[in-house]
Amino acid sequence: MLSERPRLVVVIGPPSNRKRQEVALFQNLQRFEVTYVLSSKERSWIIDGVDYAYSDLVRVVPDSLASFVVRQPYSPVSLIKLTGIENCLKKADVINCIELYSFISCQCAEFAREEGKKLAVSIFETIPSIPLHKVPPFSQNVKKVLRQTDVFIAYTNRSAEYLRQLSVAEEKIRVVYPGVDLQRFHPSKGQNHESIRILFVGGFAGEKGLMVLLKAFASLYVDEPEVELWVCTKPRNRRVEALIEVYSRKYPVKALGYVDYDRIPEIYRQCDVFCLPSFDKRRWGVRVWEEEFGFALVEAMASGLPIVATNCGAMPEIVGNENLVVPQKSVGALRWALCKLVEDEGYRFHLAKANRERAKKLFDIETQRSAVNEVLGELF
Repeated sequence: MLSERPRLVVVIGPPSNRKRQEVALFQNLQRFEVTYVLSSKERSWIIDGVDYAYSDLVRVVPDSLASFVVRQPYSPVSLIKLTGIENCLKKADVINCIELYSFISCQCAEFAREEGKKLAVSIFETIPSIPLHKVPPFSQNVKKVLRQTDVFIAYTNRSAEYLRQLSVAEEKIRVVYPGVDLQRFHPSKGQNHESIRILFVGGFAGEKGLMVLLKAFASLYVDEPEVELWVCTKPRNRRVEALIEVYSRKYPVKALGYVDYDRIPEIYRQCDVFCLPSFDKRRWGVRVWEEEFGFALVEAMASGLPIVATNCGAMPEIVGNENLVVPQKSVGALRWALCKLVEDEGYRFHLAKANRERAKKLFDIETQRSAVNEVLGELF
């Protein structure tokens, strides 16, 4: 039995500035002293009241090959490690990292084995057939992490099924949804707009389906001129940016660009409907990405917005049975769903209330932290 609260070290791989919601899940755990590990290049990114340690990024391939194989912005599939991570982990009783195939997770697994530390791995991933599980060097990472992990925190039931298909023992799997701050994300106080505002929030415009939404909105506007589309995204390239500009000149599309996370709650409260039409990403016919969670969906529900989503990945699980879920890449189906919400005020209000209640029941960050606290506490 430990005489003090055990130390939990949460390793946040880059780019950590996109992982504020993940960091929040481990804040203020009653049973643990929590420290986060970031790469030293991201020292400017902090959350008040959170303790950090820092390591340096290093490529696992020669510099001459880095421009071809090192993915930027960095992600779990990047060929990078954290140097000096041992110094950050040596006082840990429990180490938490994310995904099976990352080199940083493999570092954590190796250190946990050598030093006798407990290892918890958080999982967003949902596609067991992804080639990363079978192709070196990632396949070696997967084997080491699977062998060493004491408990897997699956962020959806779909992620739990992914683990089962990789032969993870049922007793090692715990499902804990991430959550949002229901005090920050809450419904508006009854403000009325002259038009129905449809909101899109996405980190990028590609597989999040913005192009499909723009086409559906243009068609909707012909018959429903009292609508607006608000777009919060930072386009990946000039072509996408130019296309948004074209639609903005022709239709009531309000391009907000990148919106700081602190301003996002108010954006939700100024809108009436939320739409995220994500679709699967494929390479050579192989599905390599799908929507694994969708924090924007939960933020929208907490803000009391009715939702139109697609049957991509875990999205149906997150939004539940009451919201409108349509086939991927279908402009016609997306237009129909948006039209239904625009025309039926009573239905919008019903979904608004139901979504707020769903957020309270399943995605309250305080409740979800307690669940993580209990899961990790079982290791002692």
